[in-house]
Amino acid sequence: RHVDSRLVRYASRTYYQPLLDAGVQLMLFDGGLLHTKAVVIDDRFALFGTVNMDMRSFYLNLELSLAIYTPETVATIRALLDHYLAHSEAPDIAQHPPRIQRFIERCVRLVSPLL
Repeated sequence: RHVDSRLVRYASRTYYQPLLDAGVQLMLFDGGLLHTKAVVIDDRFALFGTVNMDMRSFYLNLELSLAIYTPETVATIRALLDHYLAHSEAPDIAQHPPRIQRFIERCVRLVSPLL
């Protein structure tokens, strides 16, 4: 929710509806800037790092993620993600933004790969 760049916030909102339509549970963290990229799978495996899922992160930015199998560390990451989720809420998609805001969001989406 507290994105440090207005452009990123505008671009991000254009992806909400397609993600929701695909069945993704979308939550906005309300506790400040959250830059964590983490996933826990079956409480047995975790990925934790800085990598975004884009070509720029894979080939240009030299970012890193860890594959973690240690049960104690996986449990710690799971607890962290549960904490984030407890301090998050679903976006209010029902309210339709003004036309000018939708126009700005769509324009910014065009340059979103560069953000």
